[in-house]
Amino acid sequence: PKSHYLFSLARADFRINFALNPGSLSMPTSSVPLYKAETLNEQLERVTRKFVRSAVSVKEKGSRDVTLVLPRVCQWFCEDFGPNGSTSDVLVAIEPYMSEEKRRALQMIWNTKKKSYEIGLFNLKFLHYNFECRFLTLEGDHSSNIADD
Repeated sequence: PKSHYLFSLARADFRINFALNPGSLSMPTSSVPLYKAETLNEQLERVTRKFVRSAVSVKEKGSRDVTLVLPRVCQWFCEDFGPNGSTSDVLVAIEPYMSEEKRRALQMIWNTKKKSYEIGLFNLKFLHYNFECRFLTLEGDHSSNIADD
């Protein structure tokens, strides 16, 4: 982040894009967790895994024909995911949080030599973002309420 604020992050953490819930209908949950400094990393890991597994779609249609659907925040904040802010950077960052099935489908478009995803080998779509608000609830203990999928 290029910020001059005293309390800004020195380096972007893409997981924050999945952890902050603005209350829109596009968010996969209506609960707002209480984040705790001592367990923040584990909480960010869990919420990212839950968000990615519910909002990312990877479908194989044949040999090297993959359709990928990502949440709109991946497009808006792509610079948070890697050095170039590319779609490949986004995929490299979120791939560990995907289910095994989705990860296998992504391997079809991985270029081992370049260590990146071959952008021209898949169809990419971003989910529509619905700004309409929903009722939010407070999640008491985030670390015990979100189960790993």
